[in-house]
Amino acid sequence: MKIIQFLLSVLAAVCASGMLYKSIVVYSPLRSVSIAITSLLTVGSVLLVVLTFIELKRSISL
Repeated sequence: MKIIQFLLSVLAAVCASGMLYKSIVVYSPLRSVSIAITSLLTVGSVLLVVLTFIELKRSISL
């Protein structure tokens, strides 16, 4: 179950990174707001990957 959770968090981080790239590249009148929101989403998903990796590593070492 922890492996599935880790894989899903990696997938969420990849999707969030793609959304951040898209918000940087595409011109929009609210570009700075969309970059700020997707940056927060990307940072949160990367933190989720780190936390799930730590949990996975901890459960494997037991």
